[in-house]
Amino acid sequence: PEKSSVEIEIKIDSLDTNLKMRNKDLKKKEFFYLEMYPAATVKVYDFKSTKKSATSYKATMDITIRGVKKTMPIVFDISNSAPYKVSGKCTLDRSDFKIGPKYNGWNPMSPIKEVSIEFSATLPAALVKKTK
Repeated sequence: PEKSSVEIEIKIDSLDTNLKMRNKDLKKKEFFYLEMYPAATVKVYDFKSTKKSATSYKATMDITIRGVKKTMPIVFDISNSAPYKVSGKCTLDRSDFKIGPKYNGWNPMSPIKEVSIEFSATLPAALVKKTK
C-alpha cells in the first residue's frame, strides 16, 4: 500500500451545495473561477495504517485548486467488506487557494477561512487487496 497512489479529478461544474444561488456564485472568478480552472485535482499516496483500527489509514494528499498545489496529511477509513467504502475528512484553508474574499472576523457575512470537507466513495472490489 505504501507505493500505491490514487488520482482524482473533480469537475468544478459538478459542485453541488443544494443551493442554486450558491452553486452559481462558487463558479465565479472570486471563488473557483470555472472558466479558467474547470477542475481540481487530488493525488493521495504514501498510505499507512494508523494502528487505531484495522480499517483506519493515513496518507499524504496533494490537492490542486485554481492552479495552487498544497500537500497535507489525510486520515480515512476503508470498510472491511464489499462494497468497499472510503470515508474521511480534512480541513482546507480556502485562502491558500485564493478562493473567495479575505476573511474578516468582524464581518458576520465574511466566509470562514477554514473549510471542513467530508468525502466518501465506493471502490470496486477488484481495487482492494485484503491484507492479514
